[in-house]
Amino acid sequence: MVNLEAGQGNPVAMPMGPERFAELVEREGIIPAPYMARNHWVAVERWDALRDAEWQELFRHAHSLTFEKLPLQTKKALALPKAELKKVVAERRKMLAAKEKKKGK
Repeated sequence: MVNLEAGQGNPVAMPMGPERFAELVEREGIIPAPYMARNHWVAVERWDALRDAEWQELFRHAHSLTFEKLPLQTKKALALPKAELKKVVAERRKMLAAKEKKKGK
């Protein structure tokens, strides 16, 4: 999660897993994320708390943790080419709209 509001809250919060969480919260400028620390999320208090290479590595790690938890069907959909994914999403929306319409009757 990225906070784009200047001067309000922490600029970035992301999941890290138990091992990385314990390691990172010991560093200056990185704290347990408010409301999400129980899920092993960290919040970075300022952009200069990490070097560019560290940011990239942490974003990759957070992405992989998040991707691992996705349902198999979602992972398969994300692996589709863009045109095919667009088609699948449109069909799913159409099906859900029809289901909702039927439910409303």
